[in-house]
Amino acid sequence: MQAKQAIAKLPDDPRTTVFLISMLSKANWPGSSAKEIWETVCDKLIALQDRRAIEPLRAMAATPPYFQGAAFTKWCVEQIAATADRLAKQKARPDDAATNKLADAQLATPPKLGWFATRSTAGADALLAKVWAAPDDLPLRSVIGDALQELEDPWGELIALQMAAKSDSPRIKELLKTHGARFTGPLVHVSSRSSMTFEHGFLASCTVDRQMVGRRHWEDVVVAPHWATVRHVAFGPWGKTPRWWFKDWLHKSNLASLREIQIVNVTLTRVSASGPWKLEKTPQRTEWAVEDTVDALLKGMPLAELSRIPAPSITKYKQLIADAIEAAS
Repeated sequence: MQAKQAIAKLPDDPRTTVFLISMLSKANWPGSSAKEIWETVCDKLIALQDRRAIEPLRAMAATPPYFQGAAFTKWCVEQIAATADRLAKQKARPDDAATNKLADAQLATPPKLGWFATRSTAGADALLAKVWAAPDDLPLRSVIGDALQELEDPWGELIALQMAAKSDSPRIKELLKTHGARFTGPLVHVSSRSSMTFEHGFLASCTVDRQMVGRRHWEDVVVAPHWATVRHVAFGPWGKTPRWWFKDWLHKSNLASLREIQIVNVTLTRVSASGPWKLEKTPQRTEWAVEDTVDALLKGMPLAELSRIPAPSITKYKQLIADAIEAAS
């Protein structure tokens, strides 16, 4: 309620438009409980009558930021699109005191990249693709980091700092906080930022633990190039991850660097991208839990070999392992 009241009291100033657009793009309140706040933001944008907001609003409606749940995401997209449409239909304000105040504020010196920064990342994306194509080539990362810094891309600074082994640098924390969504790409929709670690400028580990994620986001995550540098992936409670997605992820994602998968207390490892997965730990759990984790995990995996499997006491678990080996052979 305090946030809603504070937004409503913001002054009629172009910088208020910039602030509100930034709030929307970052989805500061991603849950459905924030409906009234986002309604207030949209109402304020309409009241400001700042037509510069139309283009970024339509861009957000086409590619929305992360909101929790498909239904709430749909509602937010509709609100954003409707706000852009209403701004586009507005007539120019009459030349009154309020208009003059707005015009005077427009004379304020804008940020270096303008009120709404829309710098293209095409050049940077091409450079990053070289790293994702050769994730083990650390000298290449240094070269790419330098090139990105020449483009004034913050990703280049992150690479340089971590390649210089300055992992405790406050600047790294600042970069991850400010640009984390870009550094992680679509993975931010399914993995909490607190679980993510970065090495040599790229994502190295994460935990897939998000709830209420729409299918479109899951599909985007499968094809995200950011997986190429990830070495360790953990999964939260199994019910949060769609079974169909897990199989697609294993077979379609670029998992060249992946060496360890952990689901609850089931851990699989491999020594190379083409090597077999080995079961390192077995669950000491009840029969239903074994079926829920091991069956779902192993039956979708291209396993050529399972080693170090102790003789379990659960008959059903033995059968699941046998089924997995048969399916993979």
